[in-house]
Amino acid sequence: MKKIWESDYFLIVISVFIAVLLWIYVVYDKNPIFETWLRDIPVEYINQSADFESGKLVILDGQEKTADLKIRGRRSALSAAKATSVICSVDMSAVTKDGSYIIPLSVNTGVDGAELVQKSPYSVTLTVDKVVTEERQVTVSGAGEPKSGYVLDRIESEPQIIKLTGPQSLIRNVASASAVADVTDAAEDVQGLYMIKLYDSDNKEITDERISKNIEYCDVKCHIAYAKTVNITPLLSAETNDRGEAITVSSTQPSTLTIVGDKDKIDGINEVYTAEVDVAKIYDETQKEVRLDLSQLPEGTSVTDGIDKTALILRPEPATGGDGGSNEDNNEDSAQESDDKKTE
Repeated sequence: MKKIWESDYFLIVISVFIAVLLWIYVVYDKNPIFETWLRDIPVEYINQSADFESGKLVILDGQEKTADLKIRGRRSALSAAKATSVICSVDMSAVTKDGSYIIPLSVNTGVDGAELVQKSPYSVTLTVDKVVTEERQVTVSGAGEPKSGYVLDRIESEPQIIKLTGPQSLIRNVASASAVADVTDAAEDVQGLYMIKLYDSDNKEITDERISKNIEYCDVKCHIAYAKTVNITPLLSAETNDRGEAITVSSTQPSTLTIVGDKDKIDGINEVYTAEVDVAKIYDETQKEVRLDLSQLPEGTSVTDGIDKTALILRPEPATGGDGGSNEDNNEDSAQESDDKKTE
C-alpha cells in the first residue's frame, strides 16, 4: 500500500482530480464573466410599408443578410445565449419612399445577463427605389453572310415592343432591346424564336435579374433573296446638244446597283436605265443627279441599300469638220479670205 501511495501514477490521478474540483468550483460557484462572438446571425427587416409588399418599392442596395455580434456575460448566461435565441432587426417604419436611409441594427440577445459589446455592421445603409414598368422597341438584326449570290432582303419580327419592370434607376440604363438571327450560308428564309437581350448606351449587355421582361423571345423571319449586280446605263435625250456637239458621259456614280428578287425573273436583267436626261442645253461640263427608272424591274424586285439615283458628269465634245477644225473656225477663215479679195 505504501508503494501505491508513493507511486507516480497515484500522484497524477490525484492531481487531475484536484484540477477537476477546482474547475467545477470556479465555473459553477464563482461563475466568472466571459466574452464571445456569435457569427452569421440572420437580419430581419420589420415594419415594412405596404408599398414593399405590393411591389411599388424595392430595396436596391445595402440589404445586409447577416450580422456578427460580440456579447459579454457570466458563463451560465452565455451558454444560454445561442445564435437561435438572438434577434437582429432593422426597423423600416420610416422608409416610405425612394431614397437612401441609414438605419441602426437592433439586437436582442434574448437572455438576461448577456449584454451586447459589439455588432457588425453597426447600421445598414439602404438604397430604396421605385418599381416602374417601361416599354422598349425591339430591334432585330442578322448575323453572318448568306450564301454567295444571296442577300438578307428584309426582317419581320413579332412582337415589336417589350415591357420591362424593375427599379427605376436600372430601367433607365436600358438603352435598347434587340435580338440577333444567324443567316450564315442561308439560301432560303430563316425563321425561329430568338432571345431578346438588353443593352446600355455603351452597347454592353445588361443581365441584372432585378429587371423582368414580359417576353423573353421574339418570332423572327429573315427573308433571303437572290441578288444580282447590274450596270446603271444613262439614257440621254440625244447624242448631241443643240449646237451639234457630241455629249458624252464621263462618270456615273454609282455605276452599278444590286437588285434582289426571284432568280428566274432577274437573271436576264443586265442593266437599269436612268430617267431620260435632256442634253440640248449642255454646253459645258455639267453634273446632274438623275433618278433611276426602276419601273422596268419585274414585280417583287427591289434594290439593296435604297439606291434610286445616280450622279452623271456630262461633257460636250466640239464638232469637227473634214480637216479636223470646227465649223466656226472654217466659217471665220472663209470670211477672212473674202475680205482680203475685196481689198485687192
